[in-house]
Amino acid sequence: LEFELLGAGDNYVKKLTIEQGSNLNKWQRLLNSATLTRLQYGDHQLQFNRVEIPYYREKYLRFSWHDATDGIQLGAVYAILKDSEQKNTVIWRNGKGDLVDSEQATYEFDSGGTFPIGQLNIELPDSNSLIEAKLYSRSDPETDWVHRSSSLFYNLQVQGNRIQNDVISVPVVDDRYWQLKVNSDDGMGNNPPRFRFGWEGHSLFFLARGPGPFTLAFGSGKAEPTERPVATLLNVLNNKSQSNIVGTAYVSGSHELSGDAAKDKHFDISWQRTILWFVLAAGVFLLGFMAFRLLRQMNQTE
Repeated sequence: LEFELLGAGDNYVKKLTIEQGSNLNKWQRLLNSATLTRLQYGDHQLQFNRVEIPYYREKYLRFSWHDATDGIQLGAVYAILKDSEQKNTVIWRNGKGDLVDSEQATYEFDSGGTFPIGQLNIELPDSNSLIEAKLYSRSDPETDWVHRSSSLFYNLQVQGNRIQNDVISVPVVDDRYWQLKVNSDDGMGNNPPRFRFGWEGHSLFFLARGPGPFTLAFGSGKAEPTERPVATLLNVLNNKSQSNIVGTAYVSGSHELSGDAAKDKHFDISWQRTILWFVLAAGVFLLGFMAFRLLRQMNQTE
């Protein structure tokens, strides 16, 4: 829900409650406490006029202020509908960071692996901290840094309410190393920032052949892209018959097959293929030698 408030001035922090109901007489708490904020903080204006509400089933919604409105009037409330497509749960992980340049206030973080990162957050541990910073990333320590985002990060305490910056969305990238370069560390505080990154797991589709159970093997360095018409299959899964032909697979126990040895990308030598290539190469060499002798005899005859 997006709220348009009138007569609120430049600074306000207002809390509200949202309820749901099947009729106008009986209500059930949907969101206990949400905050609408507009603050002038130095040269920056921070405004939060949207409230994300959880999924609800009832027909009606209503909201109420926690305290006096202080002259604030409701101009309008807009309902912003989400995409009906079901998305995977975002998995969050903390990255380890180190201060690498105190003069430039530069921090570097190691995500610990290659993840399809699409969401980021910089958390400032100290209250009333605010920084402007740029985020960079790269795949390995030898490549150049690539700029990913420029944003404002903050952790403010206003009238007993904690206000923090939202999560940042970036184009999905699987870089392992990240850098935070702060424009000015005056509002950083004494403790270093914490780096959090999130990603959505990929969806796997299996075309079952024969009765289960099935084995899902992964981690082989010899695996190659399939030559089957996967794109055609995915197009079939995206049409209206998806609910009828797609089921859910549940993972049971796991056990090791070949272990770390399977990760090597070496390939077994095929002696039959090797002999065939040797015979072909010998044949080409023999034909070339015969053509050379024939050409030489012709020149001698002339």
